[in-house]
Amino acid sequence: MNRIRVFEHQNIQLGETIDGVLLDQRHWELFTRLSRQLRVPCFRILGDRIRFSSYVGVLQVGGLTIEILPKLDRRTEPKETARWQSILLDMLSQSGWMNVEKIGGASLRMTSNTLLQYFIGLFLEEIKNHVIPGGLPVEYRRIEARKVALKGQFLWVRQIRQFPALAPPYWQAYDELSHHHWINHLIHQALEMVSRLNIDEKSRKEARYLQSFFAEGTAHKKGRKRTRNILWRFQHCEQAIHLAELISEGASPDVQYGPQQSFALIFDMNRLFEAFILRQLRKLQTENLNVSAQTSTPFWQERQLRPDILIQTKQEAIILDTKWKLLEGQKPSMEDLRQVYVYAQYFNAKKVVLLYPHYKGAGSTELIPFHHAPLSREGISCQILMADLFSPMGGLRRDVGEKLLNKLIR
Repeated sequence: MNRIRVFEHQNIQLGETIDGVLLDQRHWELFTRLSRQLRVPCFRILGDRIRFSSYVGVLQVGGLTIEILPKLDRRTEPKETARWQSILLDMLSQSGWMNVEKIGGASLRMTSNTLLQYFIGLFLEEIKNHVIPGGLPVEYRRIEARKVALKGQFLWVRQIRQFPALAPPYWQAYDELSHHHWINHLIHQALEMVSRLNIDEKSRKEARYLQSFFAEGTAHKKGRKRTRNILWRFQHCEQAIHLAELISEGASPDVQYGPQQSFALIFDMNRLFEAFILRQLRKLQTENLNVSAQTSTPFWQERQLRPDILIQTKQEAIILDTKWKLLEGQKPSMEDLRQVYVYAQYFNAKKVVLLYPHYKGAGSTELIPFHHAPLSREGISCQILMADLFSPMGGLRRDVGEKLLNKLIR
């Protein structure tokens, strides 16, 4: 399996060798076809150069696997690749997007250093350890059929129209417990896609074996919405459902290269950073402290204003606008400043904060006042803050939310 590892916002060149893979014209054709299949702009093809965006995760097409990792500095040593792989998985877990900590089997450790194998292993382990032992979802289905023995409601009109002599078998309607549930269909569909990915043969065989436990069918979106409100009955399937949806939405048939799948499991780092910060702050909620996400208010016609995070106490309201990018010289863009100032006016907040991730050489992690609005009766404080995300060992800190609140609320 050919695999290359790149970082968000990185440029790669035609003819360049990455991780032992020479990027030739064939690979450029793979990137071109993949760009047409993706629903989000993971990268841009600029002639003989490709520039990746803020999306991270795994792409696969035609036997080529591309791992896109987050990054907040410009170092490209091999040890940095392993570090950012670990940070991405930890951030997915800490943000609640993927429960990586729930499964700790030896088969899922990053010894193979393959991000795609990790995600697939996570899905297979979830099915083996939780879905199947916890019981497959079932539901009653209404069946209308001809039976010799009376089993349910006798359909007189239908029987007389077709068989006036009332000879058996009889038309009747009855309820039958069935495994043809949308959750089983969804997992079966995802396992089918996994069995056709360009991964190790052991994982493909395991996916084909697990398929036999789940009823085959189409996982209609209408069925998913209808039963979301009773998902508490299937809490042991929740993680598997999430992973199955990601796999199903990210896979598409690769016609030119036969039965293999084109695959994309990608995440927007801006949204992931926002979700991570939100979850860290929500852990500290009390009766006097409320943290909410993307509260909307009408702005103009059908447009809504939606700040990332709103912190409310009895004394004040604070708006956080998260930005996953390097803040050069501690100078935010005018567009970002105008945006948070409008948020402050419409949400009656006295303090608005642009929150960036801190990186080596970025300077202070303390609040930096940037502007006081002269037209405001009480004044609106626009500030920037750089979140200290990483421990001295290089991993994600576990006290990010506590440190942020100590600086925001004094």
